[in-house]
Amino acid sequence: MDTLNISEFSKYMYSLFHDIDKNDLEYIYKGDITPKLISNILDLAKTNLANAKDTIKVKSRIYFIMGEGLQNITRHQDTSNNSDLDSLIVIDKRKGRYSITTGNPIKKENIKTLKEKIDKINNMTVKELREFARQIRKTTQITDKGGASLGLVEIAKRSGNKLTYTFKDIDSDATVSYFYFSTEILTNPIKKETLREKDLKNLERTKQFHQFLNKENILLSFKGDFNQDNVLYLLDILRGQMPVSTTSIKLNNILIELLQNIEKHADNIDGITEWKPGIFLIHEKDGKFYLTASNYISNSRIKILTDSIDYVNSLDKKDIIKLYKEKILQQNVVTAKQTGLGIIDMRKRSGSKFGYSFHQIDDKYSFFTLQISTK
Repeated sequence: MDTLNISEFSKYMYSLFHDIDKNDLEYIYKGDITPKLISNILDLAKTNLANAKDTIKVKSRIYFIMGEGLQNITRHQDTSNNSDLDSLIVIDKRKGRYSITTGNPIKKENIKTLKEKIDKINNMTVKELREFARQIRKTTQITDKGGASLGLVEIAKRSGNKLTYTFKDIDSDATVSYFYFSTEILTNPIKKETLREKDLKNLERTKQFHQFLNKENILLSFKGDFNQDNVLYLLDILRGQMPVSTTSIKLNNILIELLQNIEKHADNIDGITEWKPGIFLIHEKDGKFYLTASNYISNSRIKILTDSIDYVNSLDKKDIIKLYKEKILQQNVVTAKQTGLGIIDMRKRSGSKFGYSFHQIDDKYSFFTLQISTK
């Protein structure tokens, strides 16, 4: 079996997913940050903001801060050959608040200056921030590095909150530390003392989660509504991060089917028909890419789905190709031996068997996890 311990992995997926509400969003990316990636992430955020019920003013503020936060990585990051020091982006929206957390390696010699900048900004009033921003525009030549201070000032000014940050030493590299930076944007009122406490806890949680990302080499995770727009933006992000090769083409085709499988077939335990909640992640281990997707499913559909996957898993390469050709000529009827074309196509392209798991939620629904690997 070319999958990981799917039962244990499913438990982890459910722990990330179970508290999702409508319009919630969590996007996690670990890897190289490029202008194209930033553009794609902002497009993804814009789509989800358009569907949210926040005011236009709040949406505009959130979008601006997200853009500045992402640009902040490119201004401060220092390169490293250590994969544990890949840049990190976490965008999270839930229960009346948005947060953006970024992480990137930074040379220890640059920490003192950056810390002084942020602390200075955190000690300013809104009026002082406005004046400071005007001074920077007048006196500083705006370059990638020179624009860093202005970007931090604008984030603090527009969010109305303190900038939260921390540094973590890396044992394997004596010259480099890891810089975590987080901003919260509220859509509901909250006491600033309470907010500050939440910010620090969320940043600490991200640091701990980052260790898991590095351990499992998780490259991307998305939790939210798998509508057609979100699926397309996720595919664009993944295409942009992998050089064109036989593997990347194969991955792209499998991803299309896997993500659309959630968009088309996920059930909703809250009874909101236009909302297709799911979670997806991709990670690399031992020279293979593992693609995992999870969503709610009606218990009444479990047997036919189990029979379909088991049947496809039982076939060898020659039989899979034969079944695929037959299915092309048939209507899209799903039974044990007439499985949906998407599952057959993923099995054919990957060359590996599916791992899957069902975690029962109640009498009506279960949490379904499907995983497949490819080289």
